[in-house]
Amino acid sequence: MFRTIACLACLVCVFGCGGGSGGGKTSVTVRIEETRFVPKHTTIASDGCVHWINVDAVPHQVVSGTLDPQGSPLIIHAIQITLTGFNPIALTGDLGDTVRFSNISGNPFTMDVVDDNGQLVSTVSFAIGESKTFTFPGAGQFTFRQHGSSIFQGTIILYGQPNPNGLFISPVLPNGEVFIAQFGSTGSLSYYDLDQTNPNRSFKTGIITVQ
Repeated sequence: MFRTIACLACLVCVFGCGGGSGGGKTSVTVRIEETRFVPKHTTIASDGCVHWINVDAVPHQVVSGTLDPQGSPLIIHAIQITLTGFNPIALTGDLGDTVRFSNISGNPFTMDVVDDNGQLVSTVSFAIGESKTFTFPGAGQFTFRQHGSSIFQGTIILYGQPNPNGLFISPVLPNGEVFIAQFGSTGSLSYYDLDQTNPNRSFKTGIITVQ
């Protein structure tokens, strides 16, 4: 289905995995940043290649598979919407936890939730005094903010349980090192960044679509 190789940043054109006209292969670069993959969603042609490059100061490892909900008991995280913004403005939890927003601002409030790629996940409206629970679509870092404004905003990181599927796994990549995978079958593949300090949980995810 694919071939992989780890190499130094200067050696990114190997085994037909170069970009452009050489052999007609497509090549896409994904940056491994501190809290996300950029881009999060990657589309390539069959027999195309993905180059992951670690631009963070700490090592990272790319693993094919999913981040699944953590086990029970699940925790309830309470976030208040006040006149001066969200309280708390930053928190962490596990995928599957209950996150409850309560509007105590004294005014109606509309909130946007976006993922770490800046894509809108949902828009939620609150009446005065209303509380609502929100179900996030997966592990990751999400930003919640006032609709139409970036003045009031907060973030939540939700960790998932790593569930590798064995399709590919990179070596541990120091800063500047590249991992290359070539994909020959069409379909959609998910992957995550394995946390080197705690391999039992992670939150950064990405998707490859092979057409």
